[in-house]
Formats: sequence, structure tokens, C-alpha cells
Amino acid sequence: MKRSVMFWLAIFASVLLLVFKFFEWQLVGLFTVFFLPVIWLVFYGFFIVAGVLSIVQWVRKKDWKPVTVIAVTTLLVFLIPFHQLAIQTDFYWNKQKRLEVIEQIDNQTLEPNVSHNDTLIELPTKYRSLSSGGDVVLEKQSDRLSVLFFTSRGVLDNFSGFVYSENGEEPDRRDFGGDFKEIVPMGEKWFFVSSS
Repeated sequence: MKRSVMFWLAIFASVLLLVFKFFEWQLVGLFTVFFLPVIWLVFYGFFIVAGVLSIVQWVRKKDWKPVTVIAVTTLLVFLIPFHQLAIQTDFYWNKQKRLEVIEQIDNQTLEPNVSHNDTLIELPTKYRSLSSGGDVVLEKQSDRLSVLFFTSRGVLDNFSGFVYSENGEEPDRRDFGGDFKEIVPMGEKWFFVSSS
């Protein structure tokens, strides 16, 4: 292989993997968690093949550039908290639209509308992308209303998402039928939760 071709292959495989790592959980939301091994196989497999070819290029032709690109990318994959970056980006990118949904729930323009569950609101088309599955869950207690926007929905009771707490109090570990392992403040009245 020409050196320049191997270098560009390493660059391409690296960029592809880094973009995948940033959007990994959005892809899971689009497809399903059961499809994740196939997605991993495609992206990591391509990167590993490019890595092996880069090592061969380095050993045979003393061309260190492709293997350096692969090594730096490998370090980035392990050092950069891609999942946390994606959560932060999702939260700040969609916060205003989520507040519009909260306002509509407050003024009762949006109410539970799923026949089998009186705490579930299927969002209008305009807002479906704000919550995985296109719906939100209400948790009403005596003095507070909380709304859960899903970021991911796993199998059975595994889920994560953003909770808006009307009075600003941290959600209870058992809210929304979950068992929260993680509750992270995201801003005034907002929390990121993860249940398993």
C-alpha cells in the first residue's frame, strides 16, 4: 500500500470512530440496545483493521504516521468521556424546547394521553425528538410535579433521562418506577438520572 493511502485510511478510521463514540447512545436510541454489538463490530472492527494495517506499514516500511494516528485515537477513546459530553450537549441543545413542553404541561395544553398509562404523555411530532420513544412521564406528588425526558430506554426497567423538578428538589431514588443509581444536578430544577 502507498504510504499516503495508509495514512488517510488511519485518519478516516479514527475520525469515524470518534464521531461514532460521540453519537453512540443516540444510535442505540434510534435502533435498539440489541443492535449495539453489530454497531460496535462495524466501527471498532474497521478501526482495528486499520490499526493492524498501520502496524504492518510501520514494521515493513518504517512509516510511523498511520500507527501514530491510530495510537492517538486509541488514547482519545479511553480518555475523553464521550457519553458525558453527549449528555451535556443534548441537555443544553434541547433545554429550551423541553421548557416549552414543561410550560404546556403546566398550563394543561399537554396532558396524559396514553390510554394504558395515566402518567405518560406522547409528545406532539414537533417535540418527539426531545425524549427517546417520543413520550415523557409525569410524577405527581403532593407539592411537586416532575417530568422525565428519556435519553435512553433499556430493557425492562433500565433507563436514563433528564428530570425537571418543579420545586427544584432532587428526585427520589424510586421516582418514575426506577431505582436510580445516578442523580446528577444539571442546572436549576434539572437532573440527569440513570436507573437499572
